[in-house]
Amino acid sequence: MTIQLPFSVLYEVYETNEKLEKVRVIHQGYHRDIAETVMFRCFEKSNRSKDYLLLDRNQQIHVSMCLSPNTVSNRELRLR
Repeated sequence: MTIQLPFSVLYEVYETNEKLEKVRVIHQGYHRDIAETVMFRCFEKSNRSKDYLLLDRNQQIHVSMCLSPNTVSNRELRLR
């Protein structure tokens, strides 16, 4: 595990569509736990009907996501 310096990673929370394409930025910040909390609260506010993605902006890595049941079922069907 690598240790990251404080404020070295910028996390962004996006509202996304079913294809995980960015629709709009919800939050930007240097604290992952705060970004995850913001993402989950937005997900709960939408009654779990919208998709959200937490991105490590420096490395362009998907860190975490909240997907609606509809998106999950559609993605599972595509994999079959």
